[in-house]
Amino acid sequence: MKRALPLLLAALCCLYLFAGCGQSGAESPASSSSAPSAGSYAGADSQLKKAREAARQLLGENYIPSAEIPADLLEEQYGLSPSLYDHVLAEGPLMSAHVDLFIGVHASAGHTQQVLQALQAYRQKMLDNTMNYPQNALKIPATQVFAQGDYVFLVLLGAYPPVEQEMDDEQTTAYFAAQNQQAVDAIKASFQ
Repeated sequence: MKRALPLLLAALCCLYLFAGCGQSGAESPASSSSAPSAGSYAGADSQLKKAREAARQLLGENYIPSAEIPADLLEEQYGLSPSLYDHVLAEGPLMSAHVDLFIGVHASAGHTQQVLQALQAYRQKMLDNTMNYPQNALKIPATQVFAQGDYVFLVLLGAYPPVEQEMDDEQTTAYFAAQNQQAVDAIKASFQ
């Protein structure tokens, strides 16, 4: 009896912990949200999709962002309130070990400068954050914020240097800058 009681209590605890698992009729909090699901990009217009696709085509498997950044996070973290834009396509990495970002914003009339300033402020915040993985501290300076008409972009994309290719910090930073510049050039070319 003394052995059975702890086993019974342990079994009850396990049942209690897993009681909510597998209920097909219940809707999870994430699925009940009105925000578009990852990959849907309901807030993006065709030019933003074209710009993102140009960068993805160029980088192939080295295009790391794959998680949609929702509107509430765009406002809280990046300073982009919905009143500043008509359309947005924003992606970040799935893993915090990466810093790659693609943020494309079609600014609403008269707000291009405000969007540009918000994204420049976020870029500066990334540069000032000293709590980065060492490889990311060398990649972040490559971040570019630019406007193309009333579209504004924050771009931090590109491959990491091959492991077998030994580089000092200056060479690594230059490598990241060149990678990101190629992505920026592809995005700009998508407007032609």
